Amino acid sequence: MTILSACLAWGIASCTWDIPLESSAPCVADAINGIKQSDFNASVWQYRLHGGTVYFIDYRQQCCDFESTLYDANCKVICAFGGWSGSSCPDSIWNDLTDAKLLYAP
Repeated sequence: MTILSACLAWGIASCTWDIPLESSAPCVADAINGIKQSDFNASVWQYRLHGGTVYFIDYRQQCCDFESTLYDANCKVICAFGGWSGSSCPDSIWNDLTDAKLLYAP
């Protein structure tokens, strides 16, 4: 059972835990630290995309006006979703993401 499924099974509305970020991209550690130091309700996810690791910083839980960003392993922006500008992510990209792993959720 994963931490997330355990939280859901036990009816806990939110889970916070620390994970080793040494192997994550620097933007992931920065995003998690920024979320921890703010009142933002955001989650950080790791996926596989076409054989590589990508990270999704998801602020959609905070508000639809916040932009959520998909980064590659080198912190290069792949695309963004939401916010005032809409989405630069093609619809097909969401179907290609695999191996979802929740890295952080307040």
